[in-house]
Amino acid sequence: MSYKEPVFMKELHEIREKHYEETKSLTKEELVARVRQEAAAFLREFNYEFVPTGRGTFKIVKVVKKAS
Repeated sequence: MSYKEPVFMKELHEIREKHYEETKSLTKEELVARVRQEAAAFLREFNYEFVPTGRGTFKIVKVVKKAS
């Protein structure tokens, strides 16, 4: 009996391999900066942002537009 990998798992492995190839030459600092930049762009797209907590961490909050 042979195991047939589900299509979604095959796609997931391909995505992970692509991500690895794109980031394998980055330093840890460069990788962290890239992830933070991509996360911030994603949050902006849905009207959220990172806000410092004052303890060296951040929280994610919804951006509320003030009425004019």
